[in-house]
Amino acid sequence: VAMGMVAEARFGERLGLAEMGLVDRLRSVLLGLDLPIEIPGSLDRARIVDAMQQDKQRIGGALRFSLPLSIGEVQTVIEIEPEVLERLSV
Repeated sequence: VAMGMVAEARFGERLGLAEMGLVDRLRSVLLGLDLPIEIPGSLDRARIVDAMQQDKQRIGGALRFSLPLSIGEVQTVIEIEPEVLERLSV
């Protein structure tokens, strides 16, 4: 869950939806709680995206996300195409 929070905040920042610095704030808090915050580099990002496409949050070709915009504010049902998601994940 913590890794997903950081990843989604990063997507939000890269899409220009989240306030800048949100990722750093989340990372700091989650690290303070001794939670893992980064997807291990040994995991293939393309395989992760493939697995996400099997998830119930998928509609048509797009994946649905709820992205944090700032602490305490989330925008729900943001659709991101898999190829865009792969670019955001780099």
